[in-house]
Amino acid sequence: MRKVLLFLVTLLVYQLTWGHAIWIETPPTGSKNKIQEIKVFFGEYADNDITPAEKWFSDLKDFKIVAIAPDGSIETLTTVTGTNHYKSSFMPKQEGVYTISLQHPVKDLYHGTKIHYFSSATVKVGKADRK
Repeated sequence: MRKVLLFLVTLLVYQLTWGHAIWIETPPTGSKNKIQEIKVFFGEYADNDITPAEKWFSDLKDFKIVAIAPDGSIETLTTVTGTNHYKSSFMPKQEGVYTISLQHPVKDLYHGTKIHYFSSATVKVGKADRK
């Protein structure tokens, strides 16, 4: 009986935590001194349900996205609106692993909850080993 109750509570919590996500898509490898394309999507990733860019929640479109180079230097990237995503790019200047990082605290409460979106992706440039 305890296992059944635990299963039902877990299922209920899972259903209550279901929500949209923001994610970054970019090729996992890149080349030094060649443009690396990035796309940012919002929706239900697992269901391939993407929300059109003009319908993004609150001020989510004002997210900040950066490229963190292997030496730790940070480049803030600009974005352009697409139909169902935002586009960005950067040019890797070093060999190594770059981290693309996005974060945004949404200004409006959603059902009384403050939402803070995070997403990241890595890009291997050259012969660098991922660690």
